[in-house]
Amino acid sequence: MFIVFIIALITLYVLLSYPLRTRPDFQIIQTNVESFKPTMLLEKYPIVIDDRIVDPASMVRTIFKYQYMWLKDDGAIAPAPACPKAKYTVLYNGDSENKIDVNIIHPKYRALGDQAPFTKVILHPHQTLVMPPLWSYLPSAAVNRIELWDVSHWIVSVL
Repeated sequence: MFIVFIIALITLYVLLSYPLRTRPDFQIIQTNVESFKPTMLLEKYPIVIDDRIVDPASMVRTIFKYQYMWLKDDGAIAPAPACPKAKYTVLYNGDSENKIDVNIIHPKYRALGDQAPFTKVILHPHQTLVMPPLWSYLPSAAVNRIELWDVSHWIVSVL
């Protein structure tokens, strides 16, 4: 009985830790809404959507239709470093005039803190950046954020 319990715990650990695995390399995928494919999300790289998106909530409901169970729309958030554990984090530049610089950091460099190498992504007005879990980011100005959650990411974030 004890062996079955241990095997069940190991299986549960593997199933819950798999969604938070990151890729060791670094890429940024750049696309538009028309050529966006859901398989791009499985790559676990940041995705910049170049099209001017006026309503990010409707984009989330269509493009990410089967990719999440619930969402958390934070609206405009102050510029502060963040490392979300949500399945996907959608950052949106709602400012119709100004660009926003978003510094992103690969998860393997997160432990370096302020010394971590970052990549600057420039979000033009009404552009969107989709961040996979555990990628840190620091916007230069207020940016709209929508977090997309599923059960496995929620359980891991609570633990």
